[in-house]
Amino acid sequence: MKKSAFFVSVLVVGGTFLVVWHLRSSSNASVPALPASTSVPERVSPEPKTVSIPPPRPVPSGTSEADRLLKQGLVMLKRGDKDGAKKVFIDLMKRFPSRPAGARAAVRLGDIQRKAGDLFEARNAFSAALGGLPEGPEREAVVRELNVLNGELVFSKKEAPDSISYLVKSSDVLSRIAARYHLTVGFIKRINYLTSDLIHVGDHLKVFQGPFDIVIEKSKFRLTVHRSEVFIKEYRIGIGENGSTPEGEFVVKNKLVNPVWNPPGFEYAASGAADNPLGTRWIGFADHYGIHGTVEPDTIGKESSRGCIRLLNKEAEELYDLVVLGSKVVIKP
Repeated sequence: MKKSAFFVSVLVVGGTFLVVWHLRSSSNASVPALPASTSVPERVSPEPKTVSIPPPRPVPSGTSEADRLLKQGLVMLKRGDKDGAKKVFIDLMKRFPSRPAGARAAVRLGDIQRKAGDLFEARNAFSAALGGLPEGPEREAVVRELNVLNGELVFSKKEAPDSISYLVKSSDVLSRIAARYHLTVGFIKRINYLTSDLIHVGDHLKVFQGPFDIVIEKSKFRLTVHRSEVFIKEYRIGIGENGSTPEGEFVVKNKLVNPVWNPPGFEYAASGAADNPLGTRWIGFADHYGIHGTVEPDTIGKESSRGCIRLLNKEAEELYDLVVLGSKVVIKP
């Protein structure tokens, strides 16, 4: 009797395993052929299985790394992770200081710090935001917030983390203290609520390490005061017509209270005169050019002078008390 045996072959076709059974006789006899009328059904190999990997989420057109990081920080803040959000915002500020996303991160950081009671760091964050914020309501709101914060940190008698408490000694006079810190006597009197130059031994005076510097942006009719690159105050200005206001870097060369108006020609206005176009203060920074008050407040925000910078008289008086001889004046287009 013939014995038959089966054996198996395994083939891999296109990534699919095919198992083929073979019949073999122990006596090596051939396997009888199937009748001609019997058809062998065609074997169809199954399609190989594939693992579906979802594609990465598409990044919206125009979305930058800075925008993605800002969104990440806002999500963390919304979830209550303030520490994580602060780290993201600080990283954004350092890497993209002049980009809107970096500026908005600074605004959010300032909000966190203000609500936590840290007015000093809030002020610094809001100040950093101004460099990247576009003109408009958002920037205006930050400036208003800065004015409130600096009203307490700078323009009040309350001590601040960057202020100095100066102990008055027997040989001290205000002018000498002011010169030592590159400040004006007027500024020291303003923030210490002094009505005269008289000071007493043992008094503590709030002072800062000066000087204060000026940046003027002609196209925006804006004058900003900084100290160590931190925003202090901002003023709306008038400038020279027909591009007559110079551009570049200057320093304050002279200062006058109630200046005389005596340009070349026959024009003249006495010191303190009601019609004096220089107003109540003059801060000279170049030959024949300076920053001054005005008797024409409607010229603020316009090009109408012969090249000088105009402010409202009250603001010119405040600025006069901030800057000293040698303060930088940078004028940009």
